[in-house]
Amino acid sequence: MVRLVLFDIDGTLIHTSGAGVKAFRQVFAMEFGAVDGFEKLKFAGRTDVSLVREFFGYHGIPASRDNLHRFFQRYVFWLDHILSESNSHICPGVEQFIADIQLLSQPPLMGLLTGNIRLGAEIKLRHLGL
Repeated sequence: MVRLVLFDIDGTLIHTSGAGVKAFRQVFAMEFGAVDGFEKLKFAGRTDVSLVREFFGYHGIPASRDNLHRFFQRYVFWLDHILSESNSHICPGVEQFIADIQLLSQPPLMGLLTGNIRLGAEIKLRHLGL
């Protein structure tokens, strides 16, 4: 039998003091001149791609492959920068939980189930050593 433990990132494994939201806001403003309507976005339980598409829709920006690529290319830059200056931390109990399940005689596979784009997830986790 294969056992699997899946983790979300934000609020489950780590807290980043809103670094992802700040990076989104920065890219929308600097790359697309879109500064209003940001409060309409609800980040919890959403994928990064769906959030960008929704915000593009608010501003009449085509959700083209080129615009999505442009957004996420800049997003990962800003995310990395903002995280380096943020008050981020691993959620209480996470490190011990991971250590404990790795000690099991048949440890489960561990993975991520997250709405973060892959590189965004890697940046967040790398900043905190996970």
